[in-house]
Amino acid sequence: MIQMTPRIRGIVFSYNRAMQLDATLRSFYLHCQDAHLVHLFVLYKADNPLHTRHYQILARDYPQVTFYPEKNFRRDTLKILTTGFFTPFIRLWFECFSYLINTQNIHSSILKHAITRQAQKMQQRIASKKFPSANGSYNFFLVDDNHFIGDFSMSEVIQALESSPDALGFSLRLGKNTSHSYTRDAYQKLPSFLQLGGKVLSYAWADADLSFGYPLEVSSSIYCAQLIAPLVSTLQFHQPNKLEGQMAACSSLFRKTHPRLLCLETSVTFCNPVNMVQHIFANRAGETVNFTVQDLAERFERGERIDMKTLNGFVPNGCHQEVKLNFICNPLLENSSSQEKGKPVLHQGR
Repeated sequence: MIQMTPRIRGIVFSYNRAMQLDATLRSFYLHCQDAHLVHLFVLYKADNPLHTRHYQILARDYPQVTFYPEKNFRRDTLKILTTGFFTPFIRLWFECFSYLINTQNIHSSILKHAITRQAQKMQQRIASKKFPSANGSYNFFLVDDNHFIGDFSMSEVIQALESSPDALGFSLRLGKNTSHSYTRDAYQKLPSFLQLGGKVLSYAWADADLSFGYPLEVSSSIYCAQLIAPLVSTLQFHQPNKLEGQMAACSSLFRKTHPRLLCLETSVTFCNPVNMVQHIFANRAGETVNFTVQDLAERFERGERIDMKTLNGFVPNGCHQEVKLNFICNPLLENSSSQEKGKPVLHQGR
């Protein structure tokens, strides 16, 4: 058993998808056996008043979650990852360094080269485990089309990470069942797993196939804060896909110092790509199951929610899989005394 309560900050990235975010949050709290160990933050972007109001409804429905309206994605992300985990001075240093890395106003090629070189040195220092400790704290990444479908314990996750100093992180989306790559529409070879305690597995990610060889990602992995937060401060990004791409590009830095990745025998979450809200990468989405953002917003407005109980025990074949959505009346409001029987609740401000 872990002797002290681990400090875990989870960040969920969301854009115009309150309906899908509700499914992520509700399924997380349904399946995480010790969810009280995690402080979840939602960093959301809304393009119009309707989407904004839907996020406000979720903020009321999930008072244990902190909702952040996006103002500056890079700065907001770094703030969530570091607040309370590092001293104010180190956090200020992260913010200033990140600003320099991302600024478009530096026209001197000499200065740009110097900053880039300093970022590379910092990344090497992070990979060599020479960065100030974040007091045993952890960062947990999610996106708003994550569905949790199996029970798991964050205590078990942290215990496994603490007993495996050569592990880069812990993935909740990988397991012996994830033999298909949705993005490539191809079979992915399972790596050679080592059995740790309980149902936790360890494998060498550097030479692994497809999703198994992609250790730094933002859709269900847990990392030590002293590793991931300073790394993020050295990257150039302005939205989640760019952040993940930059993180993934740094994976090779950790081949020697963190050659292993942890996961469970059977994955407990997957992404259900029934639609797409970004247009930077031409990712697969909604080919066999499609619900537009507008469709889901209208259903949310009527008081409908995705029925996550129908997916309890579902075993996905990969990290991403298109699965049919079923809908019910908002289960968080079923016992509300303010709701008339058989009618959806009219939320404040509606």
